[in-house]
Amino acid sequence: MVGNLAEIIHLHRTGRPLSHANMATITIKELHHLEKQLFAKNFAARVAMPGLDPKRADTLLPAATVVRTLMEQTGQETLTVSDHALREGLIYDFIDRHREGLRAEQEIPNLRRRNIIALARRCHYAETHSHHVAGLALRLFDATAPWHGLGEQEREWLEYAALLHDIGYLINTRQHHKHAYYLITNSELHGFTPEEVDIIANIARYHRRALPQAKHESWKALPLAQRKTVELLSALLRIADGLDRSHFSVIRNIRVKLEKKATILLDALSDSELEIWAAQGRADLFERIFRRPIEFVVHRAQPETP
Repeated sequence: MVGNLAEIIHLHRTGRPLSHANMATITIKELHHLEKQLFAKNFAARVAMPGLDPKRADTLLPAATVVRTLMEQTGQETLTVSDHALREGLIYDFIDRHREGLRAEQEIPNLRRRNIIALARRCHYAETHSHHVAGLALRLFDATAPWHGLGEQEREWLEYAALLHDIGYLINTRQHHKHAYYLITNSELHGFTPEEVDIIANIARYHRRALPQAKHESWKALPLAQRKTVELLSALLRIADGLDRSHFSVIRNIRVKLEKKATILLDALSDSELEIWAAQGRADLFERIFRRPIEFVVHRAQPETP
């Protein structure tokens, strides 16, 4: 509509058609003059006006009045025309106000994963450590599948709990596993059912220290069918977290032999005594669930990169 006003004014001003409306200018004086002309003419006479789009003959007068009033109210003597309409402006405004969210959607298309990472980032998580622990936990999950028989859904819960297991440090270093439970259950994790949030929070809560006990309120709140799953996934997370005790990603990969015992073969970049000690201290839940001992063996020690 404004573009057609600019076309008529430009034609009257120069005697030549406007090649394109974008960045064309009109003055409030020119607009007021055109408004008077439109007001004085009937419909047929407007249609015959040079430069006027016949489809706008009945709406151009109120459009001119609105634009002229806006210019007066805002004290603008000159108006620069854009060839983009209001809908484009709304889109650009939306993009500008939601730039961070749109960038996150592009970076992480999956809604569930995106919200997990968003929560982790809000809590200033140790990104390298958390992702490394998640990778180790998933390798343990895949390698022990013949023993536990769980599926993709449980695998996803384990990964997300691993990514969030240390966010409790945001509140306090002491009892950070309990604080992680609190943060997970009290954050709006869109894309997850309340039951899933409780499962993920409990897995993260039991990644260290005490094992699940009947006196724990969060544990008692879980349905019986979910307790076994939480125990099993927590057992894997406890070991994975122990295997990155130094936060230096010393253990680069693991493989598992399932026989009368679970032999975990470690590919280490350097001395891994601290990691093995920590993992052994957290193997109790795994050994209780599967009723088999664990042995950690450094299968291949790679030299450190100078």
